Amino acid sequence: MRGSWRANDTLTLTDTERLHHLLHVLRIKKGDSLRIFNPTLGEWYATVVTISRNHLALDIGEKPVALPVIPQRQIHLACALLKRDAFEMVVEKATELGVATITPILSEYAQRRTLNEDRLRAIMVNSVEQCGGFEVPTLNTPVSLNNFLQKFDTNHYVYAALENERDITTAFMPTGNNIKILIGPEGGWSDSEVRILKTLTCVSPISLGCNILRAETAAIVACGIASIIR
Repeated sequence: MRGSWRANDTLTLTDTERLHHLLHVLRIKKGDSLRIFNPTLGEWYATVVTISRNHLALDIGEKPVALPVIPQRQIHLACALLKRDAFEMVVEKATELGVATITPILSEYAQRRTLNEDRLRAIMVNSVEQCGGFEVPTLNTPVSLNNFLQKFDTNHYVYAALENERDITTAFMPTGNNIKILIGPEGGWSDSEVRILKTLTCVSPISLGCNILRAETAAIVACGIASIIR
């Protein structure tokens, strides 16, 4: 929840989607306690004091439950656009794993070219609430592979999973505090895209194991490895 507050403040919530979730899914009532958070102030207790069709008012409690924790490592996931359910799974699980940004890539073999950004942002908010985080990832505008790679140089490696390339044997062992992961589409990158990825010095081709993984599985595995290996 964006904004600033202090103990004993009254905070008014008017966001239609959040109101629907609180009132009709969680069935929040006057007098109920809940927790609110944002990346600056952390997590606080609050009590519902007023409910109407268009807003919900909260009294802020005395002390924060926890202070925001600044991650030591920032993970940036770039993933080719997948089928809707698969891409939504990637967004949900990557958010739970604490990624900082998600960039949809328009690859040659992408099975769709558009996405519902509002739905994806709602999924990210729900995932942050579920896992007890404070920060919702930034969802970037879809971009072509070439345009995505143009911003990097030899000092900014992009770890690209090339599972179909049998000569790629380097296991994914991320280093540094700013990890960029690139995952391809269902069926893999096109021949021309593979040539680009294997030629550019900013790209570090890596393997996620001996099995060929589905794209959504590869994205989740890579983010998981990057979040725990130091």
